[in-house]
Amino acid sequence: MEDVTFFKKDEQGNLRQLSRKASAADILMAHSATPKLDNQKNGWKGVCIYQEVNGEQLNCPIRVLGWQIIHIQ
Repeated sequence: MEDVTFFKKDEQGNLRQLSRKASAADILMAHSATPKLDNQKNGWKGVCIYQEVNGEQLNCPIRVLGWQIIHIQ
């Protein structure tokens, strides 16, 4: 859970990092996320992958990642 960071846009449109203790509603309304890969075998370790919402309700990578983090919590 500590390897995923969620971001939400503020009133000016700037991305702001959500708190690690953000509510489930805030996580599901996030605009982007960066999962960190530590155990990659054939590439760079410690790489962050930036993902944005795609507007779909079921097939959005941020929504799926958010539901997984909420389930683990």
